[in-house]
Amino acid sequence: MEAAQKENHDLIGVVFLDDFSYRLRFPSYKIVSPSSLIEELDLCYNYSRHYCNNPKYWFEGFVSLQSSIDSVLIERITHHSVWDEMKSLSGVRMKSPPLTPTTDLESCVFFLVLSLCFSPLMYFLSQNVSREKRKLKEVMKTMGLRDTAFWLSWGLLYAVFVLLVSCMLGLLLKNLIFEMSSFSALFLLFFCYGISSICFCFMISALLKKPKTTCFAVFVLIFSFGALSLLTLINLLPAALEWILSLCCPFAFGAAISKIPIYSSNTDTVVPTATNEPVLALPKLYHVFLIFLLDKYGVPYPATFFLKKSYWRRSGSSYTWDAPTNEQNHGNIFSDNAEPVPPEFDGKEAIRINNIKKTYKVKKMETEALRGLSLNIYEGQITAVLGHSGAGKTTLLNILSGLSQPSDGSTTICTYNISKREDMKQIREMLGVCPQFNIQFEFLTVKENLKTFAKIKGIPSKDVDKEVGVYLDTQANRLSGGQKRKLSLGITFLGDPQVLLLDEPTAGLDPYSRHLVWALLNERKAGRVTLFTTQFMDEADILADRKAFISRGRLTCVGSSLFLKKKWGIGYHLRLHVNELCDSERITSLVQLYIPAAKLSGQRENELSYTLPLENLNKFPDLFSDMDGQTDLGIVNYGVTMTTLEDVFLRLEGDETIGTEGEVWLQTMCVAAVLPAVPGKSAQWQSPCFVSSCISIPAFPFLFLPLCAVSQHHYSKRSFVLGEVLGLLGPNGAGKSTTVNMIIGETDLTAGEMLIKGVSAVETEEDTAEFLGHCPQENALWPNLTVKEHLEIYAAVKGIRKEAAAITINRMADNLDLQEHLKKPTKTLSAGLSRKLCFAMSLLGSPTVLLLDESTTGMDPRGKRQVWKTIRTILKDKDQGAILTTHHMEDAEAVCDRVAIMVAGQLRCLGSIQYLKSKFGKNYLLQIKVKGLEQGELLNTRILQMFPQAARQERISTLLVYKVPMEDALPLSKAFSMLEEGRSALSVWTEHVKRLYMCNGPVTALIPD
Repeated sequence: MEAAQKENHDLIGVVFLDDFSYRLRFPSYKIVSPSSLIEELDLCYNYSRHYCNNPKYWFEGFVSLQSSIDSVLIERITHHSVWDEMKSLSGVRMKSPPLTPTTDLESCVFFLVLSLCFSPLMYFLSQNVSREKRKLKEVMKTMGLRDTAFWLSWGLLYAVFVLLVSCMLGLLLKNLIFEMSSFSALFLLFFCYGISSICFCFMISALLKKPKTTCFAVFVLIFSFGALSLLTLINLLPAALEWILSLCCPFAFGAAISKIPIYSSNTDTVVPTATNEPVLALPKLYHVFLIFLLDKYGVPYPATFFLKKSYWRRSGSSYTWDAPTNEQNHGNIFSDNAEPVPPEFDGKEAIRINNIKKTYKVKKMETEALRGLSLNIYEGQITAVLGHSGAGKTTLLNILSGLSQPSDGSTTICTYNISKREDMKQIREMLGVCPQFNIQFEFLTVKENLKTFAKIKGIPSKDVDKEVGVYLDTQANRLSGGQKRKLSLGITFLGDPQVLLLDEPTAGLDPYSRHLVWALLNERKAGRVTLFTTQFMDEADILADRKAFISRGRLTCVGSSLFLKKKWGIGYHLRLHVNELCDSERITSLVQLYIPAAKLSGQRENELSYTLPLENLNKFPDLFSDMDGQTDLGIVNYGVTMTTLEDVFLRLEGDETIGTEGEVWLQTMCVAAVLPAVPGKSAQWQSPCFVSSCISIPAFPFLFLPLCAVSQHHYSKRSFVLGEVLGLLGPNGAGKSTTVNMIIGETDLTAGEMLIKGVSAVETEEDTAEFLGHCPQENALWPNLTVKEHLEIYAAVKGIRKEAAAITINRMADNLDLQEHLKKPTKTLSAGLSRKLCFAMSLLGSPTVLLLDESTTGMDPRGKRQVWKTIRTILKDKDQGAILTTHHMEDAEAVCDRVAIMVAGQLRCLGSIQYLKSKFGKNYLLQIKVKGLEQGELLNTRILQMFPQAARQERISTLLVYKVPMEDALPLSKAFSMLEEGRSALSVWTEHVKRLYMCNGPVTALIPD
């Protein structure tokens, strides 16, 4: 045999097991294994060994040898030869079902189905995680939305998509690949997999929060488990392991698809889901459980939440304002830094915050946002939480609304504990939450958004239209930033909530809209609780009954405006606008002649600032009269302002620049106006709750109101030059941001032309980035990169060398107070710090043209002053120009050379600050904050006696606003004397504050008596 093998002769073995049983051994290349015949039937095109392996049994001699041996065995037993019959045998192929030829079906089907069926999964994930990133779900939960309703609504929407895709894939595979399979079976397989995938997506979206990371992680999981499913083809996996892996829907689906060719070869109709349907159903069950268990935002459920009675039954607690009798008055906790609460508010503590702490952990770094904060919020009062950027204001409101969980401490809202899940259901029924970010579905119109949230809040269908009112059918994604904010506020007020938590509610709103919000909050104050945060000190002064200052997570002081100003105020500010003939020494001598304790607090170009003590109020009229008479002193105009909440804020933050920046002078002088308040009930005289404080409402809302009387002129050509800052002012939706976006090329021009450095902006769009610096309205930041990394990347893009960039970044961080935040990821920054970073990035590379779109939104007063100072500094050399869009006249007054007012996309007027004020300055506005509402009519009579042509404009709670014609108020020194005499003539008076300023701008004078 070895010799025959060496000579390449064919060897065939015959092994006899007994007299009649034997085995034939042929070389493997001559015939094929009988077990492989069925699997290879689809490879046979006809009965030929060139196309099929089956005929090898005939052509290679297997059948002939078998026939010869069989004939010999038969002859030995029967003694009859059958050789002649055996020789006449011929091979005939047996009938088989018709087959459609395919090529390597098993190797390609998995990847085909993977590409077709798993692609929609990525879309589901990105959409769902993006919603989670915006925290829309948790905000809706604060409005009363149940978890099951949320997941079911999106699940049904995606199920419709899965239904359509399953039909298309079933038809496609039935007609092109699996022709012997049943369409209903294929459809059912795809549909079950799609529903399981939806549950899988929801589970992942509750676990992860980054769309890109989530999509990548899911792709790896799907590909890995899908590849493992191919092992079922060669039966390498134990049955138990296969069932365990089938709990992951990609494995179960891949295994079912991979086995379809095998089933197709054995049956007329394939039902691949017969064994896999139960397996595809199992993932749905545990995915749903994990969705509730892994929910990331809000207060997470404990692992055994479904075993508690409170999960299945509502709490029996009743709504009440009554406080425990042993509750200690909050005013006694902080001694001198907290104003005692009036006795009438005892027992009305609606929100009790006790030693709340919150610590964030990012990459082994711990950041304490709140450090043992305690505070009581009362029914019937509006409370403002103030503080620097990053002080912990937003964190506090997030904890109260259930968007975050405290690390330590306890908080109750109307006796319900926010840390208990069963209590949060009750709390959310009475909450109205307006978070710092805007809440809306951008693909819905304004009206549709309001209707959706109205139904979530449980408003009956018949009352929805009444609640929503008449709104424009505009998609939310087409609204301006301020319009989106108004939409968020409208959603918050739906359903008349008893507790309002508002996080910077008027950020980005124009002045007129801010006034409307103030009036609305005052109307809803009685019997409700309102807690809001703001960076506008004038807003807190006007609106809030109590102000709580927070610094670095700790409560520093709390009380009314008058209490805070008396404790941390610095007196009055006298600011003089002077010309080149000014003799500062003579002016200082004159001021100190009447007020010896006066101090020169600041001296800049064309401006002198003095600090005047509170006790010298009666000397002011004589001083003003003397200054009016001495025209040779070089005084153009002057103004006196009382301590504001902004001064209090800066004193608490340790700022030494109070009174030296931020005031731009008006054409007309301003004085202090002192008006007596009519005495109310004797019980109210001792109530500090109603003690009025000085009001600082910005007058720029009234800058817009006279525009209706201005003749229209559509400017066809306007420009700004190097060294100039042009301010764009206007209401929400006026077109300010659109103008900036057209300059940078983000929005195309429909008509007209725009020139940058004398060249068309359209033709040089690629080159404009070299000399443009842009601070967009919405922060364009990478959440995981640090502040320093952002600045380094933008510096590199601007072509700044690494060594020079390090010096520039360090200097910029010092100027903007970002040094301690350089190593923090931007996702941990507050809104004000994020705006500072965007502003800093726009300055890199010394751009020739600087575009600032509401650059100071969300910044605290100190941050705004830093930005103003930086803008003034970089524009000193006249080699740069800037456009600043803003809603706030203080921004324009601080840095702008000219101001353009836009209304409905048209430029209504353009000119310097002084030009606009002189053009529209026809009246003064007199503000008075009285002690009680019942004093209004008597006080109105007193005002008309002093100013016969005065007219009351509006009333916000105890704040009265009058329009006083200029001829009644001038000279201001005389008006001041008259008001002081009127106050002195009263036998009984209470503490109150008055204010007189011009309609066209903040010409203010504030003096309490």
